[in-house]
Amino acid sequence: MKKINNKKLVSIGIPAYNGEPYIREALQSLVTQSYKHIEIIVSDDASTDATLSICKEFARKDKRIKILQSDKNRGAILNFRKVFNYTHGEYFMWGSNHDIWHKNFVKILVLILEENRDVVLAYPRTKAINEKGKVLSYRFSDFDTARVPKMKRVKLVCQKMVNVGNMAYGLMRRDILRRTSIYPYCLMPDRLVLMELSVWGQFKQVKKYLWKRRFFQLKRTADDEIHHQYLSLFEDGKIPFWARFPVLTHMIGLIVFISLFPRRHIYSNFFIGFYMAFWYFVRKKGYMNRLILFLKRFFP
Repeated sequence: MKKINNKKLVSIGIPAYNGEPYIREALQSLVTQSYKHIEIIVSDDASTDATLSICKEFARKDKRIKILQSDKNRGAILNFRKVFNYTHGEYFMWGSNHDIWHKNFVKILVLILEENRDVVLAYPRTKAINEKGKVLSYRFSDFDTARVPKMKRVKLVCQKMVNVGNMAYGLMRRDILRRTSIYPYCLMPDRLVLMELSVWGQFKQVKKYLWKRRFFQLKRTADDEIHHQYLSLFEDGKIPFWARFPVLTHMIGLIVFISLFPRRHIYSNFFIGFYMAFWYFVRKKGYMNRLILFLKRFFP
């Protein structure tokens, strides 16, 4: 492996909630990374099990770990934002409280970002495991936009991007991620963030298995996944009205966050937000047709 600059801080944000059975193994795989210059921010969202005490145990032994506590459960979206806002590294990644990382996960992905300035997100191939840690036979499709011109890239992301849950846990340039909505208050916020991120650079997939992602129900139906997100994403389980229309929300989000009100007031991509919303609509037109039929019941 080529020599890399170990002086650049990598921030790892872990939004934790009731992860007692697995968080010890997850943290152990992070503190033993071969790339040592990391900080780990764990935000416990008022867990009702021993998650917080396990995290404090690790923090006492490793000064790179900092613990944030919440007085009440505020939902995953606010917790994802919170861990990001407390980090300081040049590179950033989110980590779950139940997955396992190869010891060279950070090192290999840092190398990709160091050698490719146009890459804003690097992520590896992923092995699915069950609750007992057994590797499952399921194989995720690859997705990579390296060397794809910008307009083709953002169209590709809107129309063809798959396995968003794998990509969202990759390593990103923190200053570029700050230009996105950083987990907006909607359903499937990671998809919207990645679509925004694609405006600023390439997504590069490493053809190595460096991450074991734990699934408790691998083949959820779309309705099951939506129900699960409703329960976990929002504070007190209170679902905003707009969250019930995820595709429409994503289309509006692309226009608002990229074209009309971009963070840091960077308007160089003004037309791209509209362009992406159109191609996302084309991908999801079946859903939109069902939505129109549903609304006609109330507004004939």
